[in-house]
Amino acid sequence: MFVEAKVYKDSEAKQTLIKGIYQLHSYLCGFEAKKLIDEAYYVIFRIGGPIYVFPHKIQIGKFSIYPILIDLGVSEDSGRKQPKPIEITLQEILDFKYEPETENNLSGKP
Repeated sequence: MFVEAKVYKDSEAKQTLIKGIYQLHSYLCGFEAKKLIDEAYYVIFRIGGPIYVFPHKIQIGKFSIYPILIDLGVSEDSGRKQPKPIEITLQEILDFKYEPETENNLSGKP
């Protein structure tokens, strides 16, 4: 079993969360030579911001990724005051143009 976790707290997190799926996929590919892992859990902790709703299962190549959202938002954001959920569709995930972080794009250089 493989688990990757992310934390978000605002409405700017959508692209980062989708990118996390591809980071997880990259990790799984890296382990492939050592041990076959074809399933992973993507645990997402919400501290604030909207609730993102992911597909139950994300299939990328031979890997199955299961997103799990754990809502740790303050109690004022629950019940009737809970932010409207924002769906992230499977198509949106598959269409995402993932660019791995390099020294250049970490430093802001083109």
